[in-house]
Amino acid sequence: MYSIAATPRSLACWLTKQKGHRFSIYYAILAMPHLCDDHFIRLLFNQGALLSRHLVQQLVTLYGKNPTQPTVTSLFIRSIQQLPFSGYAILIHHGFQLYGNILVSPDQDDYHRLMMPTVAENAVVEKKMHAWQEAIHDYCFLPAPVVFGGSSYSRQLIRLADTRPDLFDSISPVFSFDMDACHALWECIFLFLLDLSFTHHSVDHHHEQLACLHRIIKPHNNNMSRFAATPAAIQGPGWYGKKKTTPSTIQKSTPVDDLDIFAHAFISFFAKYPIGYCTDHVMHKLLSLCFKHLHPSFDLRLALTKIMDDLPTMRKDITHQIDQFLKSQS
Repeated sequence: MYSIAATPRSLACWLTKQKGHRFSIYYAILAMPHLCDDHFIRLLFNQGALLSRHLVQQLVTLYGKNPTQPTVTSLFIRSIQQLPFSGYAILIHHGFQLYGNILVSPDQDDYHRLMMPTVAENAVVEKKMHAWQEAIHDYCFLPAPVVFGGSSYSRQLIRLADTRPDLFDSISPVFSFDMDACHALWECIFLFLLDLSFTHHSVDHHHEQLACLHRIIKPHNNNMSRFAATPAAIQGPGWYGKKKTTPSTIQKSTPVDDLDIFAHAFISFFAKYPIGYCTDHVMHKLLSLCFKHLHPSFDLRLALTKIMDDLPTMRKDITHQIDQFLKSQS
């Protein structure tokens, strides 16, 4: 990739061919924000790169924020502080040409509109799936950058993968290189499994949704480089990434494997619930569902062992529950 970057044109061509038209601009902002001036962005557009309306909305909302603020936790927010103003300006201008006025209230942007929970009635679900189709086809939506908060993750991604696997597959590559998005996806799965673990009824009528988990969790090469937040981001809900190397021409991303992401997502998800919320029975049922329906690239036993090692001391309840589950599987 470093030799390819000899000229902006060759790099733009490589990005659109390797990452795809839907992902090349977002990937470039994460990987090489300091190179994304107006000239380079135009080269990407000339190669057929697509611009997500959600990305433009987040640029308008977040560009210029001080990345040292405690509330700034994602790699995306930190990356766009290195984005040249000329690159920012052409992205906003192109977004306005494509979509018109994209300035919306924070709770009405594309991300919140699609992720917000809905009742499970057929008519409502059909309407939501139509909204997803419109967002993906007409507005080039990706579930990234993640908007941290109440809608960082939801049941909607699971429902999309189950109901419209074609739409889910068209956006799923983003989970292979954006660790905030991958982290949020795992939390979606934990939320879905937690719902099932609380029910007293058989989970058989959720068979199709459980079966689609193999489509959602696609093992990635554990040695591949991915983009993770830097240590300064540890204060908030973003990824607890290891230290990143300093960029020269193109940022080198931190090698992060699937097990690390799973472990951190598990800890951050269940730490939100008070002690005693998940009974021993509920946790045992949830972990059993994980072992039965999740087939990641790593050993789930090793992942649970890592979770026990990394859990804060005040969450001995979860440590005990995991330990009891592992002993029951021996």
